[in-house]
Amino acid sequence: MKLPFLMALLMAVAVLLPPTLAAQNSVLDMAEAEERALARDAGLDELRARVEATRDSAVAQSALPDPEITVGLQNLPVDSFNLNEDRMSSLMIGARQRFPAGESRTLSRERGMRAAEALEAEVSAREREVLRQVRRAWVAWAYTRQQLMLAREESADFEALVEVTRSRYRSGLGSQRDLSRSRLELAAVEERILTLESEQAAARAELARWVGSLASGTEPGQADLPMPKSLTVMNERLLEHPSLQAEAHRLKAAETEVDLARQSYRPEWMMEGSYGHRRASDMDGGRASDMASLMVGFSLPLFTRDRQDRVLSASRSEAQAVHYRRMDQIHVLQGELESEYARYQRRLELADLYESSLLAEAAENLELEFSAYRADRGDFRDVIRARVDELDYRLRLLNVQQQIDESRIELDYLAGESR
Repeated sequence: MKLPFLMALLMAVAVLLPPTLAAQNSVLDMAEAEERALARDAGLDELRARVEATRDSAVAQSALPDPEITVGLQNLPVDSFNLNEDRMSSLMIGARQRFPAGESRTLSRERGMRAAEALEAEVSAREREVLRQVRRAWVAWAYTRQQLMLAREESADFEALVEVTRSRYRSGLGSQRDLSRSRLELAAVEERILTLESEQAAARAELARWVGSLASGTEPGQADLPMPKSLTVMNERLLEHPSLQAEAHRLKAAETEVDLARQSYRPEWMMEGSYGHRRASDMDGGRASDMASLMVGFSLPLFTRDRQDRVLSASRSEAQAVHYRRMDQIHVLQGELESEYARYQRRLELADLYESSLLAEAAENLELEFSAYRADRGDFRDVIRARVDELDYRLRLLNVQQQIDESRIELDYLAGESR
């Protein structure tokens, strides 16, 4: 009669408890961690500000130079400084406007816009890098937590094994050597727990660096990693990597710089107009007429060997350098993609080996050795060895699964779809 009453009491208490006590720990999904990291990354804000600055600079560079205004005295006698004495003396005001050579303004704007597009691609590249880093930190945090939970469970089992050997030793069925060995292995598991706690703390700190401080008790939630496509598809997508797109825009900007350098072989133009007010009298006694002037000037790019030719040659070399840099970057990324894809395939095979045979065989071997030991037909060292092997295989499987997720992260960074 007491058991049903006790169960009813526990159920009533569970209903009356506030919801926060039923779920004390908060959960951080990988997708939420990604959004938080992207929202607080100062590097992205810097790049976006540089994009705006480069666009504004491109517009400014394509504008006409400011007109120049001149005001002064012309042909003033130095012996009297009297404007009324000489008919050539005048008060003058003028305006001058310069016009850059050829299509320099249009090309300057195009060059600046190409540079802004390269920075926009860098924003996308930075987003990919942030996602890669926060995903790796999240995965390390999640898997070290699983490994730590497993090690703690195994520690409890080793404690039970120590009790078994102690009981057998007290009853005369075991030896002091077996008891000492069981304590040693328990200490080794506790040492592993301390190592895993240190690794988990480091992974948690790395994740907090990207997403902000994590509340005490926060646990990893769901992970949403895209599955890799075939190597052929990923090689095609690799060319769309934002860093390569940034280099492509820089190459176009460099080619525009070559066109801009060619404009220096064309003359720059200048137009100037002035108006002079005269206060002296003419020969008939009337006030001398005011004077107006209009002039057009242009430069003569005759000596081009050490200026225009050098600038054009330098701009061509710079464009070639950008081209070679982009080709080298393509080769590097292709090598990384192929290497990571090969590692990903081998890790999948290794995980399948653990799950299909090694774990089951290790568990079966442990059961056989422990049964033989309890029946006084086996050696305690074989039991300990089998128990340690079973724990090692389970931890190795978690490590391989973590490596698989890390490969998926790297492959998505290299050849994933842009956000």
